[in-house]
Amino acid sequence: MILWESTDVPITLPPVLRNVSNEELIANISLPDNTVPEWSFTVFPCHTVAVERTVKLVTEAAFRVCGCDVRNGIIRSTLLSRQALPKFQSKSQFVTILPENGDSD
Repeated sequence: MILWESTDVPITLPPVLRNVSNEELIANISLPDNTVPEWSFTVFPCHTVAVERTVKLVTEAAFRVCGCDVRNGIIRSTLLSRQALPKFQSKSQFVTILPENGDSD
């Protein structure tokens, strides 16, 4: 559940409405009854990258275990472990550490 009163929850526009002005939105919402608004959407994504990551995570968790509580526990622990990992702004900051002799053992 989302606590809308919380200040640390970012509220963003849905991707489909990012290019719609407030005036156009209000005009289409306030049409008389039985009037279908005409939207001029161009190509828009049906999912964001975050949604796709979440769907993948839930699907993988559902394949691994049975039961809602266990699945939710795996999802939460995965998200917590991802938060503990360092965040990089670019690929140049990512450095792999290899053994000195070149072996991968």
